Amino acid sequence: AFGEVLSAGKVPSLRTVCLDWNCDDSFASFCEGMGRGVCVHSPVLLDLCLSMIAEDPQRGLRGLADTIRAGKLSALQKLCLSDFDTPSPATGRALGEALTHAEASLNCLKELQIEDLLGHSPTRVISAVLEGLARGSGRLPALTSLKYPPASIGTLGSQSLAAVRRGGKVPSLKDVNLCMSGIGLVGMNSFASALSCPHISSLRVLDVKLGGVGGTGAAAEVGMFSVPLSSGHLRRLEKLCVQGLTIIEEVRALCRAWAVVK
Repeated sequence: AFGEVLSAGKVPSLRTVCLDWNCDDSFASFCEGMGRGVCVHSPVLLDLCLSMIAEDPQRGLRGLADTIRAGKLSALQKLCLSDFDTPSPATGRALGEALTHAEASLNCLKELQIEDLLGHSPTRVISAVLEGLARGSGRLPALTSLKYPPASIGTLGSQSLAAVRRGGKVPSLKDVNLCMSGIGLVGMNSFASALSCPHISSLRVLDVKLGGVGGTGAAAEVGMFSVPLSSGHLRRLEKLCVQGLTIIEEVRALCRAWAVVK
């Protein structure tokens, strides 16, 4: 009932709705109600924070993906998923595809955050979400903040993120916080290429966690990450935070790139 009322626009003075909800059957019912309504759209803006500690968060997430895909949540301004048992990669992929679906029209979405994943394979889920984002034919023109700590996005996630950036799907991205631990040289090569494309010029804050690679590969990975710093495309970057450096060779690789920038 609440979903139907919200989407019907019965409170004309309403401008912002903040929902902090457990992704259980009640949220799935809310999504069904939204689906039966018209659409939540500007000037009403929606901030949605979902906690996934539920017996079956899959149903709620699938309902959310269906509602977004149908264009019923075009007023979504913030989406935060936290504290949840890992959903299936298929569900994560469906959610990512919905966000960049041609009919979703998420022109107001500014923040996308996934944090505190539980379960055995959070990296697979985050990779799947990013893969879904890359698959969609639409864009997120207002997205300024993308945060996926603390689980690593993985090699496939890095490749998908690079495709999202190169495709111009997130042209306004300013704040990126990612864990790149263990993505390897293949994944880092993709990420570095994304940081070297013209579409990255809007970036202001880059907060990454590296590491997870032993031996000579560790320094090579950091060196690869460092190349875009001297490319000129990050000329508007105001804050760089690099975590996870554990051996001197990694530090030296980053310092060499910084010396070139200076």
